[in-house]
Amino acid sequence: MSSSPGVFVRVNGEMIKSGVYDNKIVSIVGRMTKSMNDIVEIECSDGILVPIRVDEGFQFKANQIVEIMGFLDNASVPIQHFVTRDVGANLSLSIYNDMISKAWRKADKKDADSQV
Repeated sequence: MSSSPGVFVRVNGEMIKSGVYDNKIVSIVGRMTKSMNDIVEIECSDGILVPIRVDEGFQFKANQIVEIMGFLDNASVPIQHFVTRDVGANLSLSIYNDMISKAWRKADKKDADSQV
């Protein structure tokens, strides 16, 4: 799957683990669970915990639901944080996860159909 310049693919924990988006800029939405020095752990919309490397001065707020954009290299700390946005306490992570999962499956099918 390719993306246009300036467009970030929205991912969940499963998509990160798949390796499909390695070495790309991604957007991940989830709940911040803990902070350890320069690492913040986020519970992705699919419930998978993902560590994110953040810069000094990052504002950690336990249980805050955020969108984080960063570079995915799938190392032991797979995402290098660039930008954080508060998406509000009322966002349903399960509905969000359903949306991006359906888009992912549709994109996979489109890529497979174009190779037939």
